[in-house]
Amino acid sequence: MKQEFFVWTNKTRPPSMTDITNALAAAGFPCHVQDPQGGDLDSSLWGQVRLGVDAPAESSDCRVSVITPSSDDIQQMAEDYEDLPFQIKAAARKYIITADSDEYGQATPFQLQVVAAIAQLTHGVVEDRQEIGLMLLDEFEDFITSA
Repeated sequence: MKQEFFVWTNKTRPPSMTDITNALAAAGFPCHVQDPQGGDLDSSLWGQVRLGVDAPAESSDCRVSVITPSSDDIQQMAEDYEDLPFQIKAAARKYIITADSDEYGQATPFQLQVVAAIAQLTHGVVEDRQEIGLMLLDEFEDFITSA
C-alpha cells in the first residue's frame, strides 16, 4: 500500500538535492539519490527524484515530485478546509512524497523525515489526507514523534 503526503509552499524554487540529503543525514537518515529527473543533484530545477536509504534499522525509498498547483487545486483546498495558511493560498509549488507503507500500513520513518525535511526547507505546510489534514512543521514533527 502507498502512503502519500503533500507539502504546499509559496516558494517558487525547490531546494537542491544536496540540501535535502544533508537535512536527512542530519536527522539520522543518510540517503542517496537514485534517479533525478529534470536536473542534476545540485540543481534546484528538478521535477522528480527517488531517494533511498540503507540504514541498519530501515531500507526504504520514496519518490518526491514537485508540481505547480492550479487555481482549481487551491480552490479545492479552500472547499476541503476552513482556514488555509498563506502557503496554500499563494501556493507556487506542491511536493508529493510517495512511498510504500510499512508492514502495519503506516508511513515509514524515512518517508516522514523526507516530508519534514522538505517542509522545513520550503517553509511549507504538510497535508496528510489519510490521517490529520493540514499541519504546520511543528505539528508535523509532533505527529512524527507520536507515530
